Amino acid sequence: MEAKGLRLSVAEIAAQVGYANQSKFAKVFREKYGVATLEYRRTVHLGGFSFAARCIIIGL
Repeated sequence: MEAKGLRLSVAEIAAQVGYANQSKFAKVFREKYGVATLEYRRTVHLGGFSFAARCIIIGL
């Protein structure tokens, strides 16, 4: 997951939650949340969870 100062790429997160294709992960994410993955990362506070952990928790 994300450690201090270390941010996983969207492709790495996609792979960790079971998507071999980053584009498919991004499409599913956008359909579910109405926002692109990178925009979500920039604008949404995740209640103490990293972006990668949040994706795993919500089952993407």
